[in-house]
Amino acid sequence: MTDMVTHIRARISAGALDKATRFFNAGLEDIFNELLQNARRAGATRVEIIEEPDHIIVRDDGVGMRNPETLLSFGKSGWEGETARLEDPAGMGFWSLSRRGCEIWSMPEGALSGWYAKITPKAFQGRESIAVKTLDDERQGTGISFPKKDGGEMSVRPLLEKVAGFYPIPVFFSSHPEDPIEIVRSDFLEKAVRIETFDGGRIGVIPNGRWRDTIAANFFGLTLSPSTPDVHETFNAGSYHAAFDFTGGTGLELVLPARKEMVLNDAWRELLEAGERATYRHIASCKDHSLAYKDYCRAHELGVDLPQAPDRLRPFSPPTAQDNWAGLDKLEPVKDGADVIAVNESPVIIQCLSRALDGGAFSHLYQEHAAYEGYRWYDALAKIVEVRWTLIDGDSELVLLDLEGAHASIDGVSFDGLTDRDWVDRARPDRIVANLVIEQNGARRSLDIDTDVILIGEDYDAEEVLPIITKTALTDGALDPDDLATLIVDSYFSPSDDAEANSYQTQRRDYEIAAYACACEVLIGKEAGLIAFIRDHAAEHVRWTCPSDRRVVIVIDNYKVDVAFAEPPIEVAAADKTAAPPPGA
Repeated sequence: MTDMVTHIRARISAGALDKATRFFNAGLEDIFNELLQNARRAGATRVEIIEEPDHIIVRDDGVGMRNPETLLSFGKSGWEGETARLEDPAGMGFWSLSRRGCEIWSMPEGALSGWYAKITPKAFQGRESIAVKTLDDERQGTGISFPKKDGGEMSVRPLLEKVAGFYPIPVFFSSHPEDPIEIVRSDFLEKAVRIETFDGGRIGVIPNGRWRDTIAANFFGLTLSPSTPDVHETFNAGSYHAAFDFTGGTGLELVLPARKEMVLNDAWRELLEAGERATYRHIASCKDHSLAYKDYCRAHELGVDLPQAPDRLRPFSPPTAQDNWAGLDKLEPVKDGADVIAVNESPVIIQCLSRALDGGAFSHLYQEHAAYEGYRWYDALAKIVEVRWTLIDGDSELVLLDLEGAHASIDGVSFDGLTDRDWVDRARPDRIVANLVIEQNGARRSLDIDTDVILIGEDYDAEEVLPIITKTALTDGALDPDDLATLIVDSYFSPSDDAEANSYQTQRRDYEIAAYACACEVLIGKEAGLIAFIRDHAAEHVRWTCPSDRRVVIVIDNYKVDVAFAEPPIEVAAADKTAAPPPGA
């Protein structure tokens, strides 16, 4: 029997060095980030970056390096004391140059001579040794020269403005040594509306505005985009996130070797929670808030005392098919006897419901705001949560459960949707009743409201929409073609964003024409509707071009259009002898 191994231990294979050129992406951003951090740790007061035609030089005035061996001891950092304790450097940053190779020289502080070495990619991989030469008459600090990539590099200066924008010491750039330009730097938390300190840095509460800045952490100029929680104001589209500016050790760790992500350890979790707490403190300092109830509870869980969101809501405004969301009317204080429209249905149903509610059965209607569920005042409001429709014609009742391909029954006979226009034309009901279910304080009640029209249809083609209209509305003229066409457009029109589709304006115009034709056909008959349609379009688009003292005859025959003035001219008062102004004039 083969002897079993009883203990094992992790180790690094020497073959890992052969993969050294793949530890970093060899991009300038990684290289600058790592070299700038090394310069800062070395106590530099300035860093110079010089762009030459075929290479780039980075040099600082720090304490220099006494032992070049630490450069190529992967995972072994040469930093000691406070730097090692607070930052836990990993000894890997210099390897960002491994794919390019470099020349490096250093004059240690107080030394009479320094050293120089040329390190090739093969040397980084351990395939060849490196000669170290003595260097005299060099100023204190460290310099590194590395080649540009074949085929060109991205512009150095814009990249430095990004990399060094929050760096704690001055950085100078030049493409000629005699004219260095200092890179503009700023406070990482300059946009913060609140700043708190912690052991190891500062927390800033940043308003997101229209677009959220994903950069939320700064390690001495090295910026990261960790996932940090947003806190949203539900009504003003505003939100906040916490950003962290680190100036010392906090037990945090970065994913190696590139250090572009946070390790999700306890220290980072605690700091994220501190960021949330700072955000809620800022909100508590404001006049009021519109936090969702869950965020209000989270604030109290974190020890931040917040009042409930004030009892203000938006007045009810039905969504259209085009937007499928309610309007952005200003918030209003909720009045006594208020009801909330909490019907989670399609725009066609809400549009028809809105018309039914215009009759005045409710004095104060507001839009639902589900994020407020849990606040005492919001939970106490009456909410319309369901709507069904009943068509009553004599002794027959037809209950519609869905206006989009309605599931219905009349006298016990089931219909698989109401798509037969002939049937609809014969079934103009005596009454259309909206059957509402209202919920308040855990109890439910029903309320029936009469209305004059509803729309049925699954197809978003206006010609396929089926208006159901009461006999009274048809005979007394209470519903005109313009009103019905507007209801159809608001309920169904949604522009196509297909690459081959017409422009939005053309799509809407064509839909409005089709909706108006449908409305005219239903309300005044197909032929009368067509005449009204032509007359209305002539009045809108042609009438203003005709002199008021002339009669114009337009004949359209088999798509051929003839236009002529009738004789003799019309006798009109002198004050009326001007053409009607064009629309909008």
